[in-house]
Amino acid sequence: MREIGKFIGRDNQSKVYKNKEYAIKVFNPGCDKTSVFYEATVASLMEEIGLPVAKIHEVIKIENQWAIKMDYIEGMDLGECIKQDRENLASYLEIMVDLQIFIQQIKVHLSFNLHDSLKEKIENSNFIDELTKNKLLAKLNNLPRGSGLCHGDFNPFNIMKDKNEYFVINWIKAANGSQEADACKTYMSLNFVDEEMADLYLDIYLNKCKKCKQDILEWLPILAVAILDEGKEENKEKLLSWINTL
Repeated sequence: MREIGKFIGRDNQSKVYKNKEYAIKVFNPGCDKTSVFYEATVASLMEEIGLPVAKIHEVIKIENQWAIKMDYIEGMDLGECIKQDRENLASYLEIMVDLQIFIQQIKVHLSFNLHDSLKEKIENSNFIDELTKNKLLAKLNNLPRGSGLCHGDFNPFNIMKDKNEYFVINWIKAANGSQEADACKTYMSLNFVDEEMADLYLDIYLNKCKKCKQDILEWLPILAVAILDEGKEENKEKLLSWINTL
């Protein structure tokens, strides 16, 4: 690939480069066009609403790979802040939870509902047998569909701190859905990294939004199937243990 800037990060779906005042998010070969334009559309919508996000400038193609050109945000992600300043873990998690609850309460209609996406992932999963699929589908059917704004991958590594401002990035998994499911996904993401941090996050979230712990954790086996589909082998044992809580 031709030189497009300084490499600054990556995730499962993309690599990110800094080019002057812009960040260029280059998606992996084969990433479908719909997902790229969906992320750009949702981020642009969040900007219009007034959420702190990186301003989207254009969707482009670089040597047959889709890319999004957006404002570059100075600073570091909240995960790095926590790593460098563990003493203030609770304070950082308070900031993160306040931002998550604010986002969840926004009334906006997106193209996807998390409930439908999870149903499809369970039905198409290659990691579970038919009996487990049927149990999970029955459980999902009894859980609230919800209409809140769910980021879908809300964790410290998707929050950028620039001085005293916090920006939310990576909106490709955003959907309408249950706030409890969104919080459960955050809990799981943190649990993979640091169980103590995950438990503290959940305590703070429950205290601020006055929700029931069980209403959040009952999403564990359902979300575990969806995460298994992403192919992260290092988390497979824990994900299967959550599925086996059925």
